[in-house]
Amino acid sequence: PSNEVTAKAKFKLAVTNTGNTTETFRFNSGKQFDFYLFDSSDVLVKAWSDDRAFTQALSAFTLSPGQVKTFTGEVELKDRWGYQLEGKYTVRGFVGSASVAGLTATDDRSMQVRLLP
Repeated sequence: PSNEVTAKAKFKLAVTNTGNTTETFRFNSGKQFDFYLFDSSDVLVKAWSDDRAFTQALSAFTLSPGQVKTFTGEVELKDRWGYQLEGKYTVRGFVGSASVAGLTATDDRSMQVRLLP
């Protein structure tokens, strides 16, 4: 994506129940997923959850065999200190704190951000 002052990147993470039984994913809060941006040195520079508040209530979702749940998030292309991003980054999306056999679903993708005149 280009990196203008208001540049944002949209991400999606799909969780598929590939098993033969219905699974319920339980969480200790309203935060069920996140997206992390890592620079080329594998340093975390931004998270979708930065500056977001989540309910402290328990939450959950259930997937039948073959069912898919998709999470989406939009991340402003600035680091945690407010500087515009430029360069190559790895995006890691995950479904965390789930209590299904300690499962954490993750996926990685690369992206390049460049500043335009």
